[in-house]
Amino acid sequence: MPVLQEPLDDASYAALDWVSLVGEEGDGSAPWGLASKFFQQARRLEGEGLPLQSQAMQVLGGAISMHLRHPSHAPFGPVFQSREGRSMSMEDLGEHDVALLARAAQDAPSPWLRARFSDLAVTADGSTPPDWRLGRLAVDAYLEYIASVFGTEHAIGGLDELQRSLVLLWVYAKKDHALWDRYWAVILDEIPHSIEKNWPGLVFRLCDEAISRNRHACEAILPQIEAKALALEAESPQEAARWHAQAHRLNQRLGKRQEATASIMAQGEAMARAAELAAEHQPMLGPMHMTEAISLLRKAKANPSRIQELRDRLATYERASLDHYGQISAKTDVSDWVKWIDEQLSAPDFFSALLRMAYRAGQWLNVEEIEERVRLNFAKHPLSSLFTATHVNSEGMVVSQRPPLDLNDPTSVRLYAISDASQTDIPMRSSIMVSRAADTLYTTYQPSFHAIKEIVEASPITPVGQTETLARGLFSGFIDDWLAASVYLIPAIEPFVRAQLKRSGTHTTGMNEDGTQHEKTLGELLDMPEAERFFGKNLVFELQVLLTEPEGFNLRNSYCHGLMSDRELQNAGIMSLWWTLWRMVLFPWHDHPSVLVAPNSTQVAPDGTGASAAGIK
Repeated sequence: MPVLQEPLDDASYAALDWVSLVGEEGDGSAPWGLASKFFQQARRLEGEGLPLQSQAMQVLGGAISMHLRHPSHAPFGPVFQSREGRSMSMEDLGEHDVALLARAAQDAPSPWLRARFSDLAVTADGSTPPDWRLGRLAVDAYLEYIASVFGTEHAIGGLDELQRSLVLLWVYAKKDHALWDRYWAVILDEIPHSIEKNWPGLVFRLCDEAISRNRHACEAILPQIEAKALALEAESPQEAARWHAQAHRLNQRLGKRQEATASIMAQGEAMARAAELAAEHQPMLGPMHMTEAISLLRKAKANPSRIQELRDRLATYERASLDHYGQISAKTDVSDWVKWIDEQLSAPDFFSALLRMAYRAGQWLNVEEIEERVRLNFAKHPLSSLFTATHVNSEGMVVSQRPPLDLNDPTSVRLYAISDASQTDIPMRSSIMVSRAADTLYTTYQPSFHAIKEIVEASPITPVGQTETLARGLFSGFIDDWLAASVYLIPAIEPFVRAQLKRSGTHTTGMNEDGTQHEKTLGELLDMPEAERFFGKNLVFELQVLLTEPEGFNLRNSYCHGLMSDRELQNAGIMSLWWTLWRMVLFPWHDHPSVLVAPNSTQVAPDGTGASAAGIK
């Protein structure tokens, strides 16, 4: 909502005397402190019965306080937000507010204020055609401010203003080649200063602007970047790799393919040296650096013998890194949960108890709840998700890397949800519910293999030709032979899923380039939209966590490629897969009377899992 409800006349504007409040803080070094002066003056004027002048002071103070966030569509946002509200944003400015800022821009005593007021006035107004004189005033003022801070200890403070000014420069002075030259002269003068100060954050962002806007600037910057990379190689090879990466981008922009490849090669060799140093002092980082080095050198088509040499060294680093991993454990009282499980399994016969295990003792993972938990955990512990996380196997080999969490990216949130489910939900379910249920049912009813096979054969869900395999795997879980269960069930899940999709009319084949067809892998099948429509998003998520995702248990890929030892096959993932397959096989009876919860029965497990029968979905 606009602050000024009517225009400010000349006499009222002159009486504001706002310029006297600016002082030395008008250089943009402490915008909130300066804005506070204006807000205090606004309260004083309101107390004196001058509401219009008070509102004008609020507009000026609010404009000073705004955070410059650079996107061209809405470059100014509130400096803070809370449950009670937020500070002023560009969207709050109305017609009279913009007119006041345009007038104040002409009188501003410093280039930073002049740029801020004129930019806000011309951007918030949104008039067509735009005010060319006001826009040009902003461009000139920005350049004056940037030139005053570049080359000083406060150079980084002018970076956002530079990026914003280049947007305005393209709009309001596109054909003024002299002004363009002045801008780039200031930028190119700052490059050696930032390199000398070792400020890669500033240098690299200036490189981004050069790559996007000025080929000649790239030619001037490239030799300086390469020289800095070479200077860092001996003492800081990982940092040198970052500079080589920038050199690669600049070479690509200039169309120098051989030089760009050489930059990738140098980046890879620098990461190999970083791995050597890490292996001595930070063994857990050695495999990560070496993996990246090998990837870069392969991209640069390095000599195969060099690649093999580094792969051999990687295996050594992986084995050494295992000695530095520790374990964290905590005790949890689950006696109430165990008691609740026993209550749910109480039934007059084996089949009824089996149905209750599948549809009352637990439920599949709830992807929405886990993703919401990821968001809440990030809000409580933001530092825990701000860095790349590395997932290694039992040999210390890096099998996946999880980048920092981005709450605005659904793929990133899902990746963290997969990791969270595999580390928390699945182990808890397997070690308590599945273990207790399997032991209780076998001890109480002692089902034979033939009884299990009869149930599997009776289920219309069971794929043709898979009865024996599934029955053996499911029976093995009851006798606590999880090694046998994994050997039978992991390979069986892919044809199981494929059979269900084919029954729903889904095409499960893909086309090769030579015109032949191939059956899609389990990962490809679960990624199909038809899979979520048929199985439901929770079951698809569960199967991905258990079978196909590197951040999860990845049972299918690891086992079928021979990457799991006998000991590793006996884990929480296979126990949950056993229970999940029982739930799928028994789906035709999910609404059996034995499953229905009595009116006075507890419907929520102590761990929070629901017990209602949701069927295949």
